[in-house]
This record gives sequence, structure tokens and C-alpha cells, in this order.
Amino acid sequence: MNNERLKEIVNRFNENSVVVLGDVVIDSYVYGKPRGHNPDKDGKPLITVQKESLFLGGGGNSAANVASLGGSCVFYTAVGNDSNSEIVKGICEKNGIVPFFVREGDTIVKRRVLTNDGEYMARVDHGEQDLNDLSEESKKQILENIKEKNPKVILLSDYNKRLFRGNLSESIIAYAKRNNIKVMVDPKPVNSNKFKGSFLFCPNLKEAKEMIGDINDFEEIAKRVREKSGCENVIVTLKDKGLICYDGWECKIIPSYARNVEDTMGAGDTLKAGIALALAAEANIFDAAEIGSHAVAIAVERKETTVVKYQELLDRIEKEL
Repeated sequence: MNNERLKEIVNRFNENSVVVLGDVVIDSYVYGKPRGHNPDKDGKPLITVQKESLFLGGGGNSAANVASLGGSCVFYTAVGNDSNSEIVKGICEKNGIVPFFVREGDTIVKRRVLTNDGEYMARVDHGEQDLNDLSEESKKQILENIKEKNPKVILLSDYNKRLFRGNLSESIIAYAKRNNIKVMVDPKPVNSNKFKGSFLFCPNLKEAKEMIGDINDFEEIAKRVREKSGCENVIVTLKDKGLICYDGWECKIIPSYARNVEDTMGAGDTLKAGIALALAAEANIFDAAEIGSHAVAIAVERKETTVVKYQELLDRIEKEL
């Protein structure tokens, strides 16, 4: 692989924009000190909270990584008429993301409780009691605003919460094909038939097998996913074995560049952001996958949901020269 070419592509990230559509989640990490006896229930943990860290999760993590990697990003998502929506807005603004909200249901929060030394104690989820399709008015608002932006790449980040429960994805893909815009999909298998005709389909290995059955040959998996999804190109993530890319003609394995894996949460969002920006910078899918693999290697070497910065990615590619 020509890493000088990869560096040239990354150097064009700040000239490009990516539109991200996806379900947003507030990823909350609550850290505290365990106490002895819990007066409410014997044998159950009692934690004195000492700090809380908040990050954009779900599709919001892809948007945050697009911005941190140097690209311009407009993030379309659904939030509630609640105080948590203001938290999402504030994190977006802090990360250089332009948010476009439609108001549907409650804002989703996933709160993880850990001890100060990182021991995982519990998770509490909020806002998922009313996961319905968006209203027709909300879909219209999103599509009309995207048409005004006229992006090079649209990333659809599906977490099977609200945005893609109906026909929004089909409308966006139809518009994009008429206007030579590349649509990249991070799918959930249950919705895979809603993304036919997109430029790039990017499931992980588990999701791919849910779509096509328990096949172990990576090349066969990529080919069958392309056929089943009805998309032009496929990139399947293979955990520690890297990625496999298929453009309808050639299959290619891209290795994992991760050294010491600390936390894989949100790693797929980092990968997709790197690939999307590379496509916007006119990379082919193989070079885009290489860049994404370098980006995700940085992300998994850290704890918590995190973003990867432009200079970090350049430095990582430089080290591989």
C-alpha cells in the first residue's frame, strides 16, 4: 500500500464535507467510589458518584469523528423536547458539528456506572420506550435540508432506533443517485433491505452473517452481502482480522493496525467516518478502507467512546511508511 497516497487523501479531508444521518445516543460514563453496605439491598453495589463524562454515541459518534478528522459535518437526528436534547446540542457545538434536529420521542441516554479504577458495575438506559418511525413532516424537513447542502457523501448510521424504521433511507438514496452523491451505509440487518442502491454497504461480521447465514470464507461473505444488499461496494469488518473490501470485481483484505486493544465501543463509527471522508476526498474504496483501518486502530487503543483527530491519523499513517 502506498502510504504517501493515503497521506495525500487525508490532507484533503479539511476540504470536504460529509452529511451524517443517524440515531443519536448520549453515552454517559459515571465514575464513583464503592461504599460498603447498601441500606436499600444487601449485596448490591452502592456508588458515590465523583465524575461523569458525556459523549455522542450512536450516529453522533460518526459525526464527531468526521469533525475531529478535519471534515465539515452536518448531523441529522431525532431528539426529544427535553433537557437531554440541549446536552446533545452542546456536545455537537463543542465538537464542531452542525446539528439538525427533528423532535420525536425522548432523547436516548445510556448511562454506564463504573468504579474509579474502571470496574463496570451497571448500565441504565433512558428514552427507548417509544421507538417509532419518524413523522412524514420530520422526513420532509430532513430531505429538503440535505438537498440544500448538496454533499459529496451521505453516511447513514443505522442503530434501529427511529430514523430508518420507515422509508427515509429509500428517499435519500433515490435523491443521491440522481445527483451523483455517494451514500455509505452502516446497517442493522433488520433494515438491510432499506438501503438497496447505496454506494457502499459496511456491516460488521456478525451483522453480515445475520444477513446471509453462517459462512466462514471471508471472500464469499463479501460477495453474498453485496448480492443481498443490492449495493455497489461492500466493506465487512472482521474484528482483529481487519476488513474485507469488494467492489464487484476484486476482493481485498485490509489488515488491522491496532496494537493494544482497550475498548472497541464506538470503534465502528470511527471507521465509517474515516472511510466517508476518504470517499469525499475521491479515494477508491480500497484506499478508503486502509485509512479507516488506521483511524479505528487509534480509537480501540483507548477507553470510553472517543474521537480520532486529523493529526493523529496522519501520524499513524506516517509511522507505517
